[in-house]
Amino acid sequence: MKKHKHLALAAVALALSACGGGGEDSGASTATALSSVAAADKYVGSWLSDCQDSPVELDTAAGVALKETYRLTFTKTADNQLTYAYVNDIYPSAGCTGTPLASNTINVPTNTFTIDGTAVVGADVVDKVTVHRGNVGGIAAGGHLVVKHLVYPGDYFTIVKTYKDITLIDGTHLYFGDDKNLDAQGYPKAVDKSVKFVKQ
Repeated sequence: MKKHKHLALAAVALALSACGGGGEDSGASTATALSSVAAADKYVGSWLSDCQDSPVELDTAAGVALKETYRLTFTKTADNQLTYAYVNDIYPSAGCTGTPLASNTINVPTNTFTIDGTAVVGADVVDKVTVHRGNVGGIAAGGHLVVKHLVYPGDYFTIVKTYKDITLIDGTHLYFGDDKNLDAQGYPKAVDKSVKFVKQ
């Protein structure tokens, strides 16, 4: 389920007026307004991933990787927290076009995305996040799960985990961290730009 400072400062308006007679001046007071943009706001909405290899196979073509996309949808629940749902579309090995072989919607209330703070990674300012992926009830883990000729890893729907990640939003592109190299706190040390999610 991976930049910006989130403070917007309104313009300061200064109005001065003078009136005649008696040599007295009257000045209007300076007015300021401060508006804070929450860290979670930039994630709200849907993001569609690039086409990528899937761990799912056809039962008639073992060892041939199918393709898949993920559509993440974030909903803000607090200034630094969101819940998320995702739709996983699985396509033939030729690519992510046409009608998917399967479309799996995972919308679990315990899917949470918490922004812990920011960090500088290379030339980028990233968000440090904690992600929790909840369980999809009613589907047993272990071995393989075959549904309509598609062979899923046994924990495809049931894996429950909490992990650290980093995120980078660059315009309309969302990137996550490379989990192959983690720091002492468990956050990735680099952004993985090989796969992006595009704001829809």
